[in-house]
Amino acid sequence: MLGAGRGRRMGTPKALMAVAGVPWWERQVEAIRRAGRESVWVVSETVRDAIGAGLEFRGTVVTGDPDAPMFESFLHGIDAIASRGPSVVFVLPVDVPLADGRVLDVLGAAGDVVVPCFDGAHGHPISLRWAWLRDALADRSVERLDELTSGDRTLVEVDDPRVAMNLNRPADVRAFEIWLENNGR
Repeated sequence: MLGAGRGRRMGTPKALMAVAGVPWWERQVEAIRRAGRESVWVVSETVRDAIGAGLEFRGTVVTGDPDAPMFESFLHGIDAIASRGPSVVFVLPVDVPLADGRVLDVLGAAGDVVVPCFDGAHGHPISLRWAWLRDALADRSVERLDELTSGDRTLVEVDDPRVAMNLNRPADVRAFEIWLENNGR
């Protein structure tokens, strides 16, 4: 599940920013396809309208309020897939590059709430086992994902630096573009 806000620090919604000449949402769609995963995107109306039919992939698009707390977007995404009851949900802010599919496999098998780390830095996607998540959300009084998961986290060191990357500012995008060049992606 990818969530996107307004992109105030970037000057545009992050899903729409260009990275190495390609819209970021297109890069994320391709990464999801390569990883063999389905996705739910929680985006603003602005992003939904700009992307339009471009989100032609195995997934769901849910419109969220960019002014609402991030946890509300998370809940919208969970509600959109509740009837499917997947085995694992990966939570990924839209501005974090998706890790390799083998990393997702490791995270999904490592426990109820798994946070990837690279070189000691915590990152994304957070892996949530569906049975745990369903039970944890029975009481919707919690207002933040970190509060919901605080007592159950397992940290797993992985070899993919993307889990600790975050494209918050133009300088972060430039650094990621250099990483792409150096890693042939």
